[in-house]
Amino acid sequence: LVCAHSFAAGSAGGAPAGSTEASGSSATQSVRWKASASSYYYSFEGTKAAQDNIYSFGPATLAMQVLALSYDISPGWTILGMGSFMDNYVETKLPVLGAGNLLFKDRTMGWSDTLIDLVHPVLFSENLLLLGDIGLSLPTGSINKKNPASPVGGNYAYNMQLGSGTLDLEAGAVGIYMHRYFQLGSHLSTFQRLGGENRNGYKLGNLYKGEGWLDIQIG
Repeated sequence: LVCAHSFAAGSAGGAPAGSTEASGSSATQSVRWKASASSYYYSFEGTKAAQDNIYSFGPATLAMQVLALSYDISPGWTILGMGSFMDNYVETKLPVLGAGNLLFKDRTMGWSDTLIDLVHPVLFSENLLLLGDIGLSLPTGSINKKNPASPVGGNYAYNMQLGSGTLDLEAGAVGIYMHRYFQLGSHLSTFQRLGGENRNGYKLGNLYKGEGWLDIQIG
């Protein structure tokens, strides 16, 4: 199950360079600063135990509040900053001989890694928009969330941490087909882990992601 909701706002800058104003009227102002807030909710259910049946996952949810701020550097380039507040919940079942399953309910909350991106329009026509983006993911998310069930006060496993702990390269492309009554879009992206392991001695694998959506006009 995936749910999403978003809100956006913009702020106009001064009149475009080289423009003139007639007395008693104002020139059209371009919006250069834009802010947006989006909410996402994911719900999963484990269906298969780990290798050797050591443990299995029950319900898992992820709620994300994403804040983004962008600035139009020029007509062809936009810089984008994005941060996410995460609420990560997972139930883990550990089989105990003769006693069924021992259930652990774990939750971590906080800010994740911060993305700084440059966005450039590659193609723009009457019905098609293609954008390319490239940037860095800064390791602002914690990788030291503690597991209260650990007898030695150790950290949660990497899947319960809020960040990667490494500086990562992000690149992607967005394609949007625009029709009178709907918009069809897709976003392909990758995160490539730069450098070696984080300070806790591990490194996440490279990430390749594809997303798609359909917006239909109602009314």
